Amino acid sequence: MASVTPSTASPTIMPEPRSWIERLWSSVADRGRSYAKVLQPEVTKVPLDRARELATALLSERGEASGAAIARELHTALRALGPTDQVSFYRFLVQNFLPAEDQLRAAAEAYLAEPTPERATQLAQAAEPTRQELLRRMNTAIFYSISNCQDGLRGVSFGNFLIKQVVEELKAELPRVVHFSTLSPVPGFRRWLNGLAVGDAADLLLEDELSALRLAANETVPEMNPIALVRGLLETEHWWEDAALADALREPLTRLCASYLTTSAESRGPADPVARFHLGNGARLERVNWLGNVAPRGINESYGIMVNYLYDPEQIEANHEAFVRGTIVRSAAVDALLGTPARPAGRVKSQSEKRTRRSRKR
Repeated sequence: MASVTPSTASPTIMPEPRSWIERLWSSVADRGRSYAKVLQPEVTKVPLDRARELATALLSERGEASGAAIARELHTALRALGPTDQVSFYRFLVQNFLPAEDQLRAAAEAYLAEPTPERATQLAQAAEPTRQELLRRMNTAIFYSISNCQDGLRGVSFGNFLIKQVVEELKAELPRVVHFSTLSPVPGFRRWLNGLAVGDAADLLLEDELSALRLAANETVPEMNPIALVRGLLETEHWWEDAALADALREPLTRLCASYLTTSAESRGPADPVARFHLGNGARLERVNWLGNVAPRGINESYGIMVNYLYDPEQIEANHEAFVRGTIVRSAAVDALLGTPARPAGRVKSQSEKRTRRSRKR
């Protein structure tokens, strides 16, 4: 019987496959490098100075993709520090990332004047050092609270690019599918339209549209407020079932909706929560659909209008980074809706407009 000699070679240890969230985070960080100035080629710095620079940049970064790239680079820089430099970096965190003194003082004085639970909460928030936020970004870098979309999910953290993973999974299961788009509601449009002041709406409607609206309303007085005319027609019972009336309302309402979706009253983007969610996740504002939902809720929220948001797997990170920097990426079709009438102040610029402005400067 032949003897078997045991092998003395070390067994091959196969690396454990990374989870999909690790792969996702890595791919996002890879693409985010090009959007972070601190990661662009520069003169080599000593490891401690580089770690300090990266920590400062990470705290000021708004983009999720660029933030993921900086966080990964910071982890790499910290691993390169020796024991003495590690202590120096910890001291740097303690001495430089403190609570805002003026906000903390104001919160403390307010609490002493009226020690309510609400003011105690405000004091606790003001007392939190900024290094706590830095540590958060260093640890779950691509995660955020979905509360900007649904109040009922406040505090529940999801990946800002989890929808990218959904797209990748769909591509694997359905390789012939090449376009990934949503059909989404516009829950805030009606409220926005009803809140428009006379001056805000004056330049949003064209003369030929006003003529068609007056004809549909049997209105002959040209001095009638345009937005009041639109609102009056929209109060007509089952107006969407009247072909002539619906046809007269189509162009002005779709343009008003496009303006609503690309107008920002504050830095976080358009007022519509669904728009902020998809644009913040890296979608492109693709199309405004007339009478996409004539069910009662659709009419009550947005006069039946629905919107397509397109997710291009190759552009998700770029679109997200553009959005957090004040640009809403949108299609030529949406630009066409916005192209003729004047728009109100505070409008978020599109990429095509910025490219045109740069070319003129050249």
